[in-house]
Amino acid sequence: MKMEREFSPLKGAWPDPKKIKCKDCFFRDRAEVKLGERVLKVGITKDYCAKYLLPPDGNGKPTDVLFYGADCPYYRKDE
Repeated sequence: MKMEREFSPLKGAWPDPKKIKCKDCFFRDRAEVKLGERVLKVGITKDYCAKYLLPPDGNGKPTDVLFYGADCPYYRKDE
């Protein structure tokens, strides 16, 4: 009997760089990626920043801040 594997579609969720409040925060990750003429500011959608640290010192940004546009208690507008 021939055994075939079935695969389900890969699904994921990523923060929206246009809606996330971190996009102009002073404490954001400022990492950028250049793709030809385009510059993508990938740091703002990461789950870590200067206030929400990597483990073992922290657990990253709360889900509400990262995905649902909640206000961050550390937000300070960058000038």
